[in-house]
Amino acid sequence: MDIKWVLFIIYILVILGVGYWGYTKTKTLADFYLAGRKINKWIGAATFGATFVSAITFVGWVGFGWQFGTAIIPVYIVGCLLGFVVWALVAPKINILAHRNAANTPTDFYAGRFDSSFIRVYASGFTIVGFIIYLVIQLIGTGILFEIILGIPFATAVVILGVIYAAYTLLGGMKSVAWTDAIQFSVFVVATIVAFAYVLPLVGGLGAMNASLADIDVSLLSLNFGGAFSWLWIFGIFFSIVVVIPLHYGYISRAMACKSPREARGMIGMGSAVLMIFYLAIVVIALSTRVLIPDVAALPEVDAAFPTLVLDFFPRLLGGFILVALAAAVMSTTDSVLLQIGSNAANDIYNKSISPDASPKRIFAVARAAIIVFAVVAILLALTKPAAIWTIYNFFTVFLVCPYAAMFFLGLYWKRATKMGAIVGAVSGGAIGILVLWLQLAGVAPAWLSYHATLYAVPISMILMVIVSYKTKPLPERVLKSWF
Repeated sequence: MDIKWVLFIIYILVILGVGYWGYTKTKTLADFYLAGRKINKWIGAATFGATFVSAITFVGWVGFGWQFGTAIIPVYIVGCLLGFVVWALVAPKINILAHRNAANTPTDFYAGRFDSSFIRVYASGFTIVGFIIYLVIQLIGTGILFEIILGIPFATAVVILGVIYAAYTLLGGMKSVAWTDAIQFSVFVVATIVAFAYVLPLVGGLGAMNASLADIDVSLLSLNFGGAFSWLWIFGIFFSIVVVIPLHYGYISRAMACKSPREARGMIGMGSAVLMIFYLAIVVIALSTRVLIPDVAALPEVDAAFPTLVLDFFPRLLGGFILVALAAAVMSTTDSVLLQIGSNAANDIYNKSISPDASPKRIFAVARAAIIVFAVVAILLALTKPAAIWTIYNFFTVFLVCPYAAMFFLGLYWKRATKMGAIVGAVSGGAIGILVLWLQLAGVAPAWLSYHATLYAVPISMILMVIVSYKTKPLPERVLKSWF
């Protein structure tokens, strides 16, 4: 049997074993949603980092860097850095409020802060749609990886891996996810550093790599790809990444799950430090891939760049280890997304909006059923392979940023924000984001609407929320006292 298969099978058995361990330790809803709110900064950093890195990193952004060179730095790398800074500032406050108000999901924060059942359902709907898009990204990424590296048909790989992802998430919820993430984070960070150390000598070092890129196309060394990307276009993608990090439900859930604000801050600090080193390695790998595969016509699609590098240039044993690492990166994100979808469906829609008196056993059943249903939906959508992964990621950020930015930041720091202000901010943000995205996809957007949808939706929704809040009655003190 091929060594890549052996390593992958061993890895899957270990992860399913940890998932079963989580199942034996999951006794309450708080265990399932937030691992009993007992995650420390060490496990928190690992599960945060593992959730952050996904198919968009290894397949999507490496493909972007292979195609557009150093433009990946202002578009993504700097955006991640500033996003981590913003998240480190707000995560401790989220932790305090979650513990004080027994919030199990990020939607609990929005609904509780503004005393609104409408916001609960509205936010849950956008979250579920956004995370289905994110699941599609992960499944497309793994399908491409396994098709190229192991020779499995794309459709077969998507179905098999989708079932595996759902299986261990179903077992133990956050308890399983947190510990499997810790393992997966270690695996793919080590593998990325090893890949960096192996591929850099192949291109002769950094100086020779840059010289080779200049020979291929000098635009590859330009931060805006020789003017092909306007700086406002770059800023739009950059802005969406900065804002999506603190608004990402998976990251908010991890701040909620930490034992204390100090642990939450430590989680972000340690996790982001490792991630920035990791992403610098990813940039070099992406640029080295272009040196080794210089012809853009040589690959069937941009997402094939990194798996082709692994298949054609790495020894079999190292290639097998990299394959396991890629699977780890995707699985560590997919389990978190599936868990968030299950939590939203069970806690925010079923328990809080439909059946407030439902037993914990019934809520568990709904959460697990939702995970199965939405995993199937994501598998079916992924089989269509609608676009390049980094392009689909831009759709995801619209759904995870536009409806929430005003509610999140103003809700955290502005006591005068009202229920109606939050509703107007959320609805206008979501509507503007979807409208701009639709106009762009339809090819009818005017030039001034050609940038990332968040550039329009976020400031307008915040302005409207402020105006409406000043025009409407403040929330009663009984609601506000536990939030400020």
